[in-house]
Amino acid sequence: MSPTIIQDSAVSGLQHLRRLSAVKSERAIEMLTPAANPGSHCPMHTTLSLAGRMAGVSTLVIGMPECGTYSKMVIPEPYGKLGELHWVYLLDGNEVVFGCSKGLSEAIKEMDAAGARAILLIVTCIPNLIAEDVEMLVQELEPQLSTARLAVVQAAHFTCSSYPPGYWRTLAAMGSLMEEGPDTGTARTINVMSFGAPRNAVGTELEQLLGGQGWHIRHLGPGSALDDYLEAPKASLNIVASPHYAELAAVMEKQLGIPAVQLHSAYSGADIGKAYERIAELLDIPQEEALHPAHEELLRLEREAENQMKGITFAITDGRVDPLPLAAYWVQLGMEPLLIHMEGFGQGDKAWGRTIVKSGYDPLICHMANPEADAAVIAELSPGICVGRPLAPRAQGTAYLEGLSASAATCGYARSIGILESLFKAIQQEE
Repeated sequence: MSPTIIQDSAVSGLQHLRRLSAVKSERAIEMLTPAANPGSHCPMHTTLSLAGRMAGVSTLVIGMPECGTYSKMVIPEPYGKLGELHWVYLLDGNEVVFGCSKGLSEAIKEMDAAGARAILLIVTCIPNLIAEDVEMLVQELEPQLSTARLAVVQAAHFTCSSYPPGYWRTLAAMGSLMEEGPDTGTARTINVMSFGAPRNAVGTELEQLLGGQGWHIRHLGPGSALDDYLEAPKASLNIVASPHYAELAAVMEKQLGIPAVQLHSAYSGADIGKAYERIAELLDIPQEEALHPAHEELLRLEREAENQMKGITFAITDGRVDPLPLAAYWVQLGMEPLLIHMEGFGQGDKAWGRTIVKSGYDPLICHMANPEADAAVIAELSPGICVGRPLAPRAQGTAYLEGLSASAATCGYARSIGILESLFKAIQQEE
């Protein structure tokens, strides 16, 4: 097993990186090269960009003047097209020392009086550092409001190294707005949670199966409105087709009893088959109908990959790919991971990390934010396959998979078949 910290790497500039086995949180992920743009990686940005697309959802950023200025770069106007309010509460010097609960309560009541239906309270760095208990304030204040529902999103930049937590924390907060009703967990509806286009988000074969059995599919995505989320408890199952929705699905399972199937991380034919069988079991669909000819095609390609790809090294540099499940799949096919760029360390990454390490591999983990300098390191590392866009200097002998991130919008057999076909094509072109 490789050491936790590289002491004698043959590649310059990697001595500071940790191996996967030593990464337990985002704090352990070091920059590949010394460069970062903290503004673009602030989770407040992600929260606002997502909330701004949710019709009916208002926001209140709680922080310092720089947070207010930055927030207006994401949502410039304080009033939305459907009556949403996008306001900022700026702490003064006295509130930084003694707390801001009084002034914050007044601001929330003002938004309530102005007609806000749901308010995401976005807590930035300073309120977090002074231990302002916004969750407790919500419990005390919400019964006093006429219409507004409140949810808290912790968006302090120092708590995470990048922007993905802004997505899943915002979506998890939407779960706190949901209420149990007579149709909770029993309606003949399935929530498909995906960041991609609604069509075929969980795979053609599965959507055809569900439609043929008379199940209605409700798509939850970045453009879904407040009412879509409030209706979401009227479902019998959540199918999670994006890692950003995993936490929301967990909240709904715990609070509302709606089971979830994590399809976004299933790449192998065996794992996809198990997920489909679990869906069939939960929905009382005959097990044999959960199978599809694409299953056999994927198994055929996996056997071919085991013969052709065994021993080929790879690096993942595309931040739009959920890297550890994909790396675990390729390790299963006999490929060897060298380096993996991670935008953060999500809820399921510990388990996937253990799977990779137990397979005998312990790749370097890093965060990449300086394309030119990073490209030079990748070129020196010279992996057989690099998932990401090639930059100068290009690694000699490395086959690049540039469009693989597009597959993140879909799941199921078709996704894995497409990935393996792209892998074969890239290797052939490089030879």
